[in-house]
Amino acid sequence: MPEGLMDTKELKKILQDHRRFQSGIEGGKRADIRMKDLSGLNFSKMNLHEAIFTGCDFSKAKFIETDLRGADLYGCDFTGADLSRARLDRADMRGAQLGGANLELASMIEVDLRSGQVAEVVWKLQGANLNHEEIGRAEELKGRIGESNLSEARMSSADLESADLQAANFENANLSKANLSGAKMGGASLKGANLSEANLSEADLQSACLDNADMRGAVLNSTNLQHASTENVIVPETLSHLHESIRARMVKHHKWIRTNGREGNPANLEGVDLSGNNLRGVNLSGMSIKSANLEGCNFSDTICLFTFFQESKLTKANFANADLDAANFHNCVLKNADFRGAKMRPIEILGKNGVEQKKRWRPNLSGAILTDSDFSGAYISGANFLGAELGGIKVGKTTFVGCDFDEGIEEMLKEMSAIFRSDLEKSEAI
Repeated sequence: MPEGLMDTKELKKILQDHRRFQSGIEGGKRADIRMKDLSGLNFSKMNLHEAIFTGCDFSKAKFIETDLRGADLYGCDFTGADLSRARLDRADMRGAQLGGANLELASMIEVDLRSGQVAEVVWKLQGANLNHEEIGRAEELKGRIGESNLSEARMSSADLESADLQAANFENANLSKANLSGAKMGGASLKGANLSEANLSEADLQSACLDNADMRGAVLNSTNLQHASTENVIVPETLSHLHESIRARMVKHHKWIRTNGREGNPANLEGVDLSGNNLRGVNLSGMSIKSANLEGCNFSDTICLFTFFQESKLTKANFANADLDAANFHNCVLKNADFRGAKMRPIEILGKNGVEQKKRWRPNLSGAILTDSDFSGAYISGANFLGAELGGIKVGKTTFVGCDFDEGIEEMLKEMSAIFRSDLEKSEAI
């Protein structure tokens, strides 16, 4: 046992008594462990519901699928710990250190991750029997309690609904597909954080720092970004301006995406009139928007993987820098559309259990009217342009890889400075 680590027999006895306490068995007692060194230990799948661990060192410890709901984790050090799939709902984690921790798929509903206060440390340690080493650790805690540190934490798909994260440090953390709906994040630092496809509906990000964060596909529905710093960030358009029925379907759709189909429903927006709407940076993947009026819509920086636009009116629509892998524009009217810098690539999907032959879904622009559209700088691989009207299109520095065109079209596009590569020459890094 490393020097300073809590006695194993004592710890086991406390945890056994806590299990009895949770089960209502006579002789049970709530676990109360304060300022102890529990680093590197394995607490996976344990029931630590409402346990008290004020100021403990859990660095590099394992809490996989552990129940920590309502636990007192005030000022605890979880640096490098594995809390994947842990249940932390309503836990007190004020001033906790979670740098580099793994919180993927953790449930953290209404968790409190605000900064702590020195006076609170003194109050929480009243009555604790601390040795010389633990008193020194308590003094260190007072010095760092003013910030909850989650820098570089891995929190993809974590559920932080209504969590209190005010002034917390999330710099370079991975919060992709996380549920942050209703979260209080005023003054939080999210510099360089990955918030792609995160649900930020009704979240409060007032005065937060989002510089260099990745927010593509994030859901902004009644989100407060007042005075937030968003330097070098593509901020998705909020859904608040959409009709209530359409907005509700899109919110459920994003939940369907975020949970990989476990919750929510794919949105069917066939035949809707969204003409002139701004949907910049929104994730529309897997959505059916067939036979719709989408003229003049701003789809720039959107994520449209497997999006179905067939038969829709898209004159003067803006798809600049959008991801359009396997998108279907069959028979769409796309006159004067903007595809500058867009990416269109096929997607291969394995069969059941990865055993059956994989299927390749290609971008489909067959029969589309693309006259006077601008594809400058776009990268298009494996697309079907058969029967498309391409008069007057701009293809300067456009790269085509393995696409199908009507006879004579490829030569015409080459004369217009388009770049053609074979499948063997394509770069998957693009």
